[in-house]
Amino acid sequence: MKRKNRKLIVLISGLIVANIVLIAVICALFYSKQQKAQSLIAKAQSAYKQADYQGALDCLDKLSDAEKKKPENLLLLAKIEAITKNEHLADTLAEFHNLNLTTKQKALYANELAQINLTVALNKDDYTQADSIFAEQAVVPLDPQLALKLIKHDTENNNNPAALKMFKLLENMFEFDENLNKYYLLTAAKAGEAQLATELFHKNKDLYLKDNQYMLNLEESLLSQKATTLLGEIYQSYLDKKTLNKSNFLRLQKFFKSQNDTTSLEKLKELAKELNIVTSDNDSVGNTQGNILNSGIIAKYKNTLYFPDFSNFYLTKTDDDFANKTVLLQTAVNYLNVTADNIYFVNRLPKANASGKQDKWQEVGPIKRVDLEGQNLQMIYDTEASHLLLEKGYLYFIDHKDGKKLKRIAVSSIDMGEVEVETVVNDAVTEYALNHDKVVYAHDKDHKLHLYDISQKQDKILVNNRVSYVNMAQDRIYYINMDKSSHIECYSLADNKTKTVFNKSQCSQLNVIPGSSQSKDMLLFEKLNLARMRGDGNDYLDLTSDLITHINFVDKYIYYYLEDPNSAWEMYRQEINGGKRMKVVGNK
Repeated sequence: MKRKNRKLIVLISGLIVANIVLIAVICALFYSKQQKAQSLIAKAQSAYKQADYQGALDCLDKLSDAEKKKPENLLLLAKIEAITKNEHLADTLAEFHNLNLTTKQKALYANELAQINLTVALNKDDYTQADSIFAEQAVVPLDPQLALKLIKHDTENNNNPAALKMFKLLENMFEFDENLNKYYLLTAAKAGEAQLATELFHKNKDLYLKDNQYMLNLEESLLSQKATTLLGEIYQSYLDKKTLNKSNFLRLQKFFKSQNDTTSLEKLKELAKELNIVTSDNDSVGNTQGNILNSGIIAKYKNTLYFPDFSNFYLTKTDDDFANKTVLLQTAVNYLNVTADNIYFVNRLPKANASGKQDKWQEVGPIKRVDLEGQNLQMIYDTEASHLLLEKGYLYFIDHKDGKKLKRIAVSSIDMGEVEVETVVNDAVTEYALNHDKVVYAHDKDHKLHLYDISQKQDKILVNNRVSYVNMAQDRIYYINMDKSSHIECYSLADNKTKTVFNKSQCSQLNVIPGSSQSKDMLLFEKLNLARMRGDGNDYLDLTSDLITHINFVDKYIYYYLEDPNSAWEMYRQEINGGKRMKVVGNK
């Protein structure tokens, strides 16, 4: 009995040992399989991070079906398929969504799913979907280049807060290069994040300041957001580092004026002198010489027309063909000259009638300027000036307070705060015209036509008759000969000869539009009515039957007043080729 029990015990023990060995073998095999799966997953993740997407796919493909269906592995596969635009992505995502995930698991994988969906939307250029996903989840797409693509789209569509939000996420993941740092700062400025913009600017201050075009864009963005604190810091940096040029000088000057910062303005002027910065545009022209001869009642810059308003002569503009008019300055003006930055004009002085009551305006007055929005009014020269003309960086004018001498002011000296007035012609002048260093003028006493060479300082008489309305077109001088029944003549500097252009009636208010030759010049004049013709006498046309005054020309239109006390100073417009006139300024 004992022997039987002993055998049973041995048998049972053997079975237990065999089971233990079997279990150990099974566990070893399972562990080996798990280790292999973990190794493949690790290799797949490593390959994915290194952008070796095919290598990652190969590793995932070697997993068992059970491992492949795990949510984290399905998501890794979906990420790779999203980046590589694989056609099986939809199936992989469908398989993932079919898993019975817990609420906790769904929350765990939500961001990764959002990244995949955002990547797909951006690959399809579906920015509406992309913006919706990003607004809800605030995730970065799988490919950083797609993140930049979304940033660019948002900034181009003025959705700068969203673009800035993406930048902040990217900043925590990558180190930005110079271009991205610039883009980041500019986006912060456009988004109105003044504090962040200030911090970013201080991090790479020297990088930004050395790029003039970039700084111009940044400054414009800061101005639009009224971020004056950072803008002030930037402009002080220009002063401290002496990185001043013509372009930023004008920007700094305008900003410091708007802030009433007289200390910085003085510092700016001193630095401009030290660096010998000339701010005027040497090629700038404010109006045509023919218009100035006729009081300069119209001037244009880009699509905006500037003119004196009806009855009070206030400075006014229109951007929509006179449908709407905006008074810029409640100041009586004429002799208008307009540039990209400023309007130069003569501030007309009041004239009292016999009873002492003001009912008219004089043609003369001090020279002033104002910016294109009617701000920053500045007295340039307090005198009694007329015939103000901005030509090639100089303001020319007749100074009635100083014997009607022809004078000029360098615009650069105005910008520097020290107006330099230079006498060009010492004789009394009634009117003048310019071409380079040549000035032709009518003398105030005998009204003879003179030619003055500014560089050579030489003066000579060209025509001994009395002349008026002197116009210059290259080497051709047009004028009205008052001693010859007020006919129109042309003096050629090329051959020193005079030729009659029009002698059929008395003429006045000549306004010449220069062409490439005499046959291309266009003459506008009054002979009891408005007429036009070519410089060689051809292409004659009567335009009106009324008495008119102040003939001005812009583009294809002639602007003028009717010489009628009942409708004085109402401005009319008419095409140079004829047609019905239209009242553009005055009582309707």
